[in-house]
Amino acid sequence: MSIAPNLYVPAPVPTISSITPSRVVVGWGLSLPVALTGSGYTGATTLFVDNERFTMDARTSTRILFTFPPRRIATPCTMHIRVETPAPGGGVAVTQFVVASPE
Repeated sequence: MSIAPNLYVPAPVPTISSITPSRVVVGWGLSLPVALTGSGYTGATTLFVDNERFTMDARTSTRILFTFPPRRIATPCTMHIRVETPAPGGGVAVTQFVVASPE
């Protein structure tokens, strides 16, 4: 009888190469769909906006879709968008999203 060794495959490190859109002007008034493009997203990857866990609308290994509710884009601010994939392997990637004042 032979016993197969346990294989260890670390999770990929997530990256964020772009966020679309990267900004919106206050007064949009509607929910805003957002897309993160990058790599290393898995079923264990979680999404945070300023430390609040956000639900993903869809996820592939290279794209995360989520929606800002109107309350999150009602005042000018810069939000930190973070994706995390737990160990073994894994890691954290961060980008920013700007809610700008009307000009």
